[in-house]
Order: sequence, then C-alpha cells, then structure tokens
Amino acid sequence: MFTSRAEYRISLRADNADLRLTRKGINYGLVQDEERIAALDAREMLIENRVSELRTFSLPVTEWAARGGSVMGGDKMNNKKRAGQKKTAEEVLGMPHVTLDVVEKVIADVQTEERERILAAKEEGNNAEDGSLGEALDVEVPMIMVASPPAIFDTVESTIKYKSYVTRQSRDMESWRRAQGVRIPPDLVYSRSELPTLSNEELQKLSLTRPATFAEASQISGVTPQSLVYLYHHVMRRNKKRDSGKKQTTVAT
Repeated sequence: MFTSRAEYRISLRADNADLRLTRKGINYGLVQDEERIAALDAREMLIENRVSELRTFSLPVTEWAARGGSVMGGDKMNNKKRAGQKKTAEEVLGMPHVTLDVVEKVIADVQTEERERILAAKEEGNNAEDGSLGEALDVEVPMIMVASPPAIFDTVESTIKYKSYVTRQSRDMESWRRAQGVRIPPDLVYSRSELPTLSNEELQKLSLTRPATFAEASQISGVTPQSLVYLYHHVMRRNKKRDSGKKQTTVAT
C-alpha cells in the first residue's frame, strides 16, 4: 500500500513504526515477549520526557539567535520588536533548518552556565562567616541536558517538526468523515484549472464516474484521501460563493 493512499499518511513514518504497530500487536496479544514490551515502554518514556523538556525550556528569541546563529534567525531577531519575546525549544525546533542537535547544544550550554553560576554562588555563601548567602542560594542545581540517543533522535525531531501538520491532518480528516453524505454538484468541472492539486488520473476518474456524494467518491480507486479533502473544501467554497450570490440578488430585488 502506498503511503500517499493512507488517510493519516503524515503520521506513517519509519521512525515511529514500532510505536504504532508493536503497541497494536500487544493489544491484540500478538506480541508477548516481555523484553520487547519493556523496550517499547522505555523508548516511549524517553521520547515523551525529551519532548516535555523541549516544551518547557524557553529563552528570549534574541538569545536563541545569538547562540544558534543564522539558522535560528540571526540578526533578524536582534531588534527592538523582539525584545522580551520568548520561544520554547519546541517552537524553535519547529522552524525550518533548525535541527534537534543544535537546539540541545544551546540548552546544554545555558544549563552549564547556570549550573556554574549557582555552584560558584553557593561556594561563596559557604565561605561567608554568617552563612546567610548560602541559605539564600538554597536552589536546585540544574542538570545538564545530554544529547538524544540515536534510538529516539529521529522520532523526537520528527514529532515536533510535523506537529502542526499532524494536527491539521487530524482536523481535515475529522471534517472529511463528517462530510461523507455531502452531495457533489453534478455540474462540477474536474479540470486542472479548477482542481490544480489533483493528479491527471484522479481528474479523469472523477470526471468519468461523476460521484454524487463524497462517500461515493471515496470508493473510486486511485483517488487519495487528501485529494478528497481538497475537493471537499473546493465544493464548500463553491457553495458558499453561490449562496452569497443568491443573497445579494435577493437584497437587490
């Protein structure tokens, strides 16, 4: 089966195949090896923990730019409008060309500097005669983020990179499922100018079959779910434009 034919094709990746399929195998009793199940649980936990760490760590956008260079915006971030603005590591990783290893290095550098500052202050406080400074600095010394191991690197990066696309995909498919009974106008023109994202094969099959509803259209071999979602939005815009025109005619009359 081609990935392009799948409804949730953006979620079907090689790096998360075990997370998707092994878990189903466990639920259906097909996977019973305890070591394999434990390995899956451990991998899931590592991924969730790392994504959570990236979601909760934030810096001013100007500092991200200063530490990450042009790949994180560079000089574009260093202006008055950006002053005070912050971004989480998750948001930064979602930017084009930004990679997980670069983000993790920035985080580790910041944590290292903070750790050294706190330890130095604690040492100074301990050496003070009254010890008051040491008590005032009774704060937790931060851990230093280590690089994601190869076992989770690609999955963590892809999970964050594709997050907005996966969310939109789920929203589109939910709308599509609710629209199965929506009728397709019989006079709809299946042409490249009207539906530029559909393939020639899809346009030919739709033009020849002329389905009456989207439920019928979904049964046509070779027409992808994503193309049907696009067709659905096209029909909705067309209907909205038609209804708007009728309203204006009624008001004018």
